[in-house]
Amino acid sequence: MLYKDITSLFILFFLLLLIPFSNIYSEEKKLKNFILIHEGYFDMGSDNGNNDEKPIHRVFVESFLISKSEVTIWEYFECVKEGIVPMPNWWNKNYFDENYYRAIDPDWLNFPVAGISWEDAVKFCKWKGQNYRLPTEEEWEYAARAGVETEYLWGNESAGGDFFDTYDSTATKLANFGQGLRSVMSKKPNNWGLYDMTGNVLEWCQNVYDDRKHTRSVRGGSWNEYSFNLRLSNRSYGEQNKGYKGVGFRLVYQEKVE
Repeated sequence: MLYKDITSLFILFFLLLLIPFSNIYSEEKKLKNFILIHEGYFDMGSDNGNNDEKPIHRVFVESFLISKSEVTIWEYFECVKEGIVPMPNWWNKNYFDENYYRAIDPDWLNFPVAGISWEDAVKFCKWKGQNYRLPTEEEWEYAARAGVETEYLWGNESAGGDFFDTYDSTATKLANFGQGLRSVMSKKPNNWGLYDMTGNVLEWCQNVYDDRKHTRSVRGGSWNEYSFNLRLSNRSYGEQNKGYKGVGFRLVYQEKVE
């Protein structure tokens, strides 16, 4: 009897030891689509852009993890189904009818979700877990630049269709869909492995825009903008309780990274 008790205790002790490792594995699995951005300085802004980008200023950014791509329709709909966030107003009753959209693009569930308010994007982050949030503008531009100092990811000229789709380049394929979205990660990544930092959809950031109440900063340019707005320093904003068809978001994992 004593032998059985000791054996049971040993098994229980062994299983308890496995719990932290199980949690680590689970967390690593969840973060497989995130890229570690190491801390560093960069020159934020542009003297050739709009007034809200000036002057160029030196910024230090601490290490952080950011998702490789924008949050997709599929990921967001999981949150909708649980009643955490509402379905965006522009999604019609046929939105998840496969026959309705597969004729347009069989991979439509991997389009970036758009038409999401900043407030609902924050709710999605909280639903994912306490360590998830939106990037700050500083983090966003640092990650988008990925070490380059040019106006665009690819240089100082606007032509860069390998990295983006815009209204004045190749975004006509999905005209019948009502927007020129394409699947995330269908274009080239930047030097740090991040996709769609330029084009596809604009992205909500954590910051209030220049101290304007109830507004939040938006970065990145989208499918329905001219290429000038896809410059890495370009800034925009929206009212935090409204959704915009050209605006989506990506995630940052906020746990301290050494």
